[in-house]
Amino acid sequence: MHRGVLIVGASLAAVNAAESLRQEGYAGPITMIGDESALPYSRPPLSKEGLLGAPLTGTVLRTAEWYGVQGIDLRLGTRAVELDARRQLVRTADGSEAAYGRLIVTTGSSAKAAPGRANPHVLRLRTQEDCVQLRQALLSARTLVIIGGGFLGLEIASIAVQVGIRCVLIEALPHLLSVPFGDEMGDWFGEVHRSQGVAVRCGVPVVDVAGVPGRFAVHLADGEVVEADLVVAAVGTSPSVEWLRTSGLAIGDGVICDTFGQASVPGVYAAGDVGRSYNDLYDQHLRIEHWTNAVERGRAVALAALGTEPTPYRAVPYFWSQQYTHMIHFVGHAFAATATRLRRIDDRSRVGIYGRGARLSAALCINAPHVAARLRAHIAQGLGWAAAVEELDSLAMHDMGSAVQDPSIG
Repeated sequence: MHRGVLIVGASLAAVNAAESLRQEGYAGPITMIGDESALPYSRPPLSKEGLLGAPLTGTVLRTAEWYGVQGIDLRLGTRAVELDARRQLVRTADGSEAAYGRLIVTTGSSAKAAPGRANPHVLRLRTQEDCVQLRQALLSARTLVIIGGGFLGLEIASIAVQVGIRCVLIEALPHLLSVPFGDEMGDWFGEVHRSQGVAVRCGVPVVDVAGVPGRFAVHLADGEVVEADLVVAAVGTSPSVEWLRTSGLAIGDGVICDTFGQASVPGVYAAGDVGRSYNDLYDQHLRIEHWTNAVERGRAVALAALGTEPTPYRAVPYFWSQQYTHMIHFVGHAFAATATRLRRIDDRSRVGIYGRGARLSAALCINAPHVAARLRAHIAQGLGWAAAVEELDSLAMHDMGSAVQDPSIG
């Protein structure tokens, strides 16, 4: 590893990888390059307190001095454009080259554009710059259309309501969040937002967005046109892998990696949103876009790159969201679930559990963080589905005095 470790993507996963390398005693060169000019920062606050005007300096992961103390050559505003894996070189947009002995790819993902013709005036939320632009736009907007009913769209809607903006949220699928969580739980989210004044439209895709700020026209598939001052697209992300297309790496919705985070080319690893690693616990490759995953995988691939007792990937995914007064925690992986059980725990708390095969695979906990922590541990331990259902029913009986299911969620 005499050529050192090169980390491409100045992200949360990158910082944790670099820090772990030093903590494990690696004394060789570490170079970190990133295309943004800002110091590496945490993204979750951007769609929460960041939109309400909280200083974004609070999202910075490490000070500029930290990188100097750690001996990390941090090169910001430097975009990688090509990987020459044979020569172990990364070329950048300014024409320079960076050599490596081990390469850790942490370039994350980018926000997808709104459907229809490209409209540069439709905003997205992915970077600090996006956050600043959107929160400034919210100050002067009276009406807002959000395209996409995932967690990001719902969080933006909750912020818009707080600052007095009339909001229309448009989701192409018949129910919010139905792919991961099922129709009934998705309908609960819809009712929460409608109760706050958000006009939630499901089952009608957007086909085009015309106009400019103050005079947008959002065209729907059923022929309706929704007018608004401001339009935000929250329609998902794509892994940032374009610069790797000619590298020879196996790519498929991210950099495909083994259980240790190693890519298909020796000496190359990936972590964070861009990595699609094999997860032993779920027996499949997963690309997880969560803060916790970026931290854990960043640290894990550092150990793998050093050859220091690498750990197989068995992490239980986790993330949280705040919408109005509701705290939502999700643990596990609910896609392709074969069984679902939903329960009301008390007046404000609901829990949905999801099984695949004979095991508990995921849980969605609304205003029940203690339950989320317990179920995350159960998933890691391989709790059986029958035992998970029994525990959920006991929670409902303990807190409600009965096992009656909430009629609003089935």
